[in-house]
Amino acid sequence: MISPVFIFDFDSTLVRIETLEALADLALKDAPDAAERKARIAALTDDAMNGRIGFGEALKQRLELLALRREHVEALTDRILDEATVSIRRNVDFFQRNAERIYILSGGFREVIAPLAERLGLAADHVLANDLIYDDEGRVTGVDTANPLSRENGKPEVIRALNLEGPVVMVGDGWTDAEVKLNGAADRFYAFTEIVSRPKVVEAADAVAASLDEALYAEGVAGRWSYPRNRIRMLLLENVHPAAVERLEEAGYTVETMKGALDEDDLIEAIKGVHVLGIRSKTNVSRKVLDAADRLMAVAAFCIGTNQVDLDAAADKGVA
Repeated sequence: MISPVFIFDFDSTLVRIETLEALADLALKDAPDAAERKARIAALTDDAMNGRIGFGEALKQRLELLALRREHVEALTDRILDEATVSIRRNVDFFQRNAERIYILSGGFREVIAPLAERLGLAADHVLANDLIYDDEGRVTGVDTANPLSRENGKPEVIRALNLEGPVVMVGDGWTDAEVKLNGAADRFYAFTEIVSRPKVVEAADAVAASLDEALYAEGVAGRWSYPRNRIRMLLLENVHPAAVERLEEAGYTVETMKGALDEDDLIEAIKGVHVLGIRSKTNVSRKVLDAADRLMAVAAFCIGTNQVDLDAAADKGVA
């Protein structure tokens, strides 16, 4: 069986930012009307990503609002590795092992994307993106309009021109990504929602990927984890330390926190659908609570001692 070819969007997919909005923060830092222009840029981005305005027109208007210079682009390029999405960072090995069957497809800018593509082990010709045009004084005057990605429906056109063998899998957050499948240039489309979820895009998708792990699992491709960790729900009570919460979220788990302890009745209600319960000393995990836990795999005690947990009942239920 031929393995799939993965096509990844860049903004709000491989990275957690929108390139033009990040560039606006740099280019408009000292502009008196910065807030107004940034709001307009963000609105145009949202309209384009939700299919309310053509991508080419949105790109043109946003560049006009930016007054962008080469040094702004270079400043963003220098820190783009730090903006990589969490589930992308933990699956670098997947990209490096499958680099020949992975492309980045973006309406963003090649020079901004290049450092992350290199980090992921992708060849330069596997980065399909727009090219900025500068004047002699380093001002951005536009993009190369001969590139299909500078206009509407450019992504499907570019993918079809590659004549790819095997199933083509598109992963992205925006309407232009959905158009790749809708125009017949991809076999499957995953709406990537780790950074942002757009209802119209989700509706058009074959499936939703809350992280890269979800898409890889659905495609039967080996990633960092054998099972998507975002499907594992954790409930942490009693002000478990924020550092623990942060580490668990970075590892991909879905984490819910509550400041105080819960009494038995409230815990019975809250524990439904929870896989891991984290407690300190004031929450009692009784047999009645454990009987109500339909998905519970483990109880983590962030304290000294386990007297507040009915250990016999936990053993009977197979809860660690």
